[in-house]
Amino acid sequence: QSFLKNRALAASRQVEKGATEAPYGHVIPMRQHDPGTAVKFASTLMLNGVEVHRATGRFTTGSRVVEPGDLIIRMDQPSRALVKTLIEPVVYPDNEWTRGRDGSPLPPYDMASFTLADHMGVDAFPLAEKITAKLEKLTSAPKTAGNVTGTGSAGWLLTPTWNDSFRAVNRVLKNGGAVYRLPNPPQPWAPGAFWIPATGSTNTAAVQALATEFGLPFTSVAAAPTVAPVV
Repeated sequence: QSFLKNRALAASRQVEKGATEAPYGHVIPMRQHDPGTAVKFASTLMLNGVEVHRATGRFTTGSRVVEPGDLIIRMDQPSRALVKTLIEPVVYPDNEWTRGRDGSPLPPYDMASFTLADHMGVDAFPLAEKITAKLEKLTSAPKTAGNVTGTGSAGWLLTPTWNDSFRAVNRVLKNGGAVYRLPNPPQPWAPGAFWIPATGSTNTAAVQALATEFGLPFTSVAAAPTVAPVV
């Protein structure tokens, strides 16, 4: 009973600090280089008991703009300390304990940082102002909605910036399909974009299934681009 009482007291103090001390929250924008990994990061937080919200409308905070659909981690919650550990950057100290006798820096051990957002390459920014915007509390892990856009039947283009793109590419290759890299793709595609021609088992249904499974955005095109050697 004493243990439970102490844990409840610690949790209430974390909620109070999150409501009265900046940062009041952290925003995970969905417009970033790999939205799929961003939602996986948020899902990992939820698995550890962290409350995650979604912005239902556009609002500004300081010099930053929060768009509808962006994920927000409020700090007025019992898991505030865990959130700070996993999302806030750590500045490694520079003092007599972190330098050798000759003044050279000592290489840190793994306690240098536990910032999971950095480890996963997820962009996030803190909220220095109190949150007044309307938010939606998530009741299940978020997931990107995969889709296939564009017209044409020659094949599909796929971004190389999403980690799950490589999983989809490996699936295509495993099933006997072909995949190419584009060193100089048409705008707005990034160098290294994947070109997947419509051949054999790689058809519209197969690509739609990959888009749904991995939450990826594929784009259909009418003509094959200039390609590099097969991956």
